[in-house]
Amino acid sequence: MARLKGRAASLTCSAEQIRKVLAQVSDPGAELTERLQIWSELLNKWSASQRLVGWRRPEGLLNEGLLDAWAAVPLLRESAPRPVIDLGSGSGLPAVVFAAAFPSREIHLVEARRKRASFLQASIRALGLEQVVVHNARLEDLLRERILPRSALVTARAFAAPAAVLIAAHKLDASYALLSISTDKTPQKWPRPWNEMERRPGAPEERRIHVLLKA
Repeated sequence: MARLKGRAASLTCSAEQIRKVLAQVSDPGAELTERLQIWSELLNKWSASQRLVGWRRPEGLLNEGLLDAWAAVPLLRESAPRPVIDLGSGSGLPAVVFAAAFPSREIHLVEARRKRASFLQASIRALGLEQVVVHNARLEDLLRERILPRSALVTARAFAAPAAVLIAAHKLDASYALLSISTDKTPQKWPRPWNEMERRPGAPEERRIHVLLKA
């Protein structure tokens, strides 16, 4: 782990740091900023025993993690009030940001790894996000049991390649898909029945992009 003046570098971000970075896209407001500060504190605490994100300093988490997720938030409004299903939720990016931005919206986090699912559950409780459900299961099992809602918006950041995410979204009978991907992985043509509705740059904008598709 990276060291700073003899101590482990912290991933905790202050409310002012979060507000300043997210304001590059739009004003996040005090409530969302507070929730993300709490989440960063939990992330830092849990990262002492397991690595949840690739960033080792708060600057990376702020400018690539939180800002990238926040840049995708406007694309969620197109599909409201449909439920959101986030595949491979991991540490909670972008889903925790989405849930904090829309606290009354039904959001399902799918994470097969037990420790990461436990972190997500702890985060949701701490942030008071009552409409969020964490599923500690494989997507295949959830599909077989038909637990997840239909006609939802499916989103994913690092779950699989774009084509695989769209296949999963089709199996879920999703109406929308929001892909957060590297610019060099953006297909020239989307497979049927998906049609591109809108796209927005991510963070950093030269390497990340968010694309909203409708079936």
